[in-house]
Amino acid sequence: MTLRFLNHVLLISVLMINASASAAMQQPEAPEEALPEPVQLYRLQPEDTHVGFTVRHMPFSTVTGSFDRFEAFFAFDERAPSVIDFLGVVDMTSFNPEREPPIDVTGPDWFALEQHPTGHFHGYTMQMTGEKTAIVSGDMTMKGITGEAEIEIVFPEASPFFEPYPDSFPFEARMVVDRTRFGMTRLQGIVRKDIVLTFSGNLQRQNVGLLTEPGFALPPVVDDFLADLEARP
Repeated sequence: MTLRFLNHVLLISVLMINASASAAMQQPEAPEEALPEPVQLYRLQPEDTHVGFTVRHMPFSTVTGSFDRFEAFFAFDERAPSVIDFLGVVDMTSFNPEREPPIDVTGPDWFALEQHPTGHFHGYTMQMTGEKTAIVSGDMTMKGITGEAEIEIVFPEASPFFEPYPDSFPFEARMVVDRTRFGMTRLQGIVRKDIVLTFSGNLQRQNVGLLTEPGFALPPVVDDFLADLEARP
């Protein structure tokens, strides 16, 4: 093999290496795929929702009714689904009894609506009790008093905590509140202490920065709740 031939091979090799390097430099970088938002936020759809109220008035009747104005948000972090944020707010002034109740639930002995027009539940943790059932633990605020509370939730279709996350999902919920823990202590021998609140409706996926205004004045806890979600990494 002659020296001239070796030089020729070496020259071709160098040219090929340079061409490969040049092509690599000119190759456009693949765009980075957008990472999914770790915090999934859902908002209650009022047109599909019912919030019921029941308290037993012994031995005469049961006081039943519903609330016409409410708001709720449900958020969970896909990195830790058991740590959730659930905030439900009820406009207590929107109480609509099925018939004239024998007790005045709007007055100072009960909801004291002039001083406390809203009540809310803020849930922090959730424990799945079945494939489609869960218990959310947190704090309930009524009549300006806050205490620990739990709410039982049923997902009629399927649990929303698995990918692909649904755009919306139905839910049903039930909460039993001991009214005496929230300053409603009158008529204990006539009216049972347990108030039963029931909820049913749909939660729709939302963007925190694109939320529309609700139909009633919300307490400051809602602003704090949403600000906390926006501040999360």
